[in-house]
Amino acid sequence: ADPSEHCSHMIGNGHLKVLQQLIDSQMETSCQIAFEFVDQEQLDDPVCYLKKAFFLVQDIIDETMRFKDNTPNANATERLQELSNNLNSCFTKDYEEQNKACVRTFHETPLQLLEKIKNFFNETKNLLEKDWNIFTKNCNNSFAKCSSHHHHHHH
Repeated sequence: ADPSEHCSHMIGNGHLKVLQQLIDSQMETSCQIAFEFVDQEQLDDPVCYLKKAFFLVQDIIDETMRFKDNTPNANATERLQELSNNLNSCFTKDYEEQNKACVRTFHETPLQLLEKIKNFFNETKNLLEKDWNIFTKNCNNSFAKCSSHHHHHHH
């Protein structure tokens, strides 16, 4: 389906509040988890950055964010899952082979991961409110410039 103007108000303040509650309820720990996210050093175009991040965010919400069933945090995660499924129609897919380009493995605390997710939804919300069609931009050229090979880790 093509994006619709509906995209411009899909992400509500309620969603950002839900994310903030998830963040606030985390245990402060130095334990790190590994997850894949966009390497901002390689991808400086903000639209393409979010476009690439979207599919990674979906994976993180589906796979990495695990909470005990029927708890507030599990319910919050479910709301975010619904939101990201709805957002699917606002992002066009680019050339598949560049799936892993511009992506690297991060090792961060759950808190840092959730901050990334929150920033993603925040920035996406701002861009969609300005232009609901913005994520139809073709990012193949930007993605092609990334090397899928250089994994320099910053800890």
